[in-house]
Amino acid sequence: MSFCFVAILFLTVSQYGSAFEFQVLDYTPVEFSFNQDIDEEVLTKCCTETANFNFRAYGRDFPLRLQRSCQIKEEFAEETAQFSDEGTAWQGKLEDQPNSTVDGEIINGLFEGIILTGDGEKFMIEREFQSDGKGHSIIYKVSSRKQVIKTLFPDETLNVEGSGTEGSGLEIS
Repeated sequence: MSFCFVAILFLTVSQYGSAFEFQVLDYTPVEFSFNQDIDEEVLTKCCTETANFNFRAYGRDFPLRLQRSCQIKEEFAEETAQFSDEGTAWQGKLEDQPNSTVDGEIINGLFEGIILTGDGEKFMIEREFQSDGKGHSIIYKVSSRKQVIKTLFPDETLNVEGSGTEGSGLEIS
């Protein structure tokens, strides 16, 4: 099954002009002990929970420093916030790389998302079951922003720059 997924992913990404190369990650998942009984003061300040991941791939270290992004429901913005360890957005950076950004989710202690390094390289991390038991996620380089968007939203039709459709709001390089 894992081979099938990798083969399909290879075919999908290779359509965009380059061979698909990835590396398997096997870092220690993070554990949360998030308190669901939070007073209103904390809710109005949003979350301060953090998560750190450290792994090595492509000959470099990836010290992810993340903070939970609370999703506040509009109709109850001052009173409630959504808290969950499942599928909540996390944002941050690579430690010691001021111009880096990291965005994604942490599910079952594993990170999945996009890393933009301080020197402009782009990486995607996806959770992937490895039948041989070696690793739980894959990381791969992304050659363009357009590839990131097509990887994240493969079924959506995007209005690219110069398409003639006004108000698309998308700038794809």
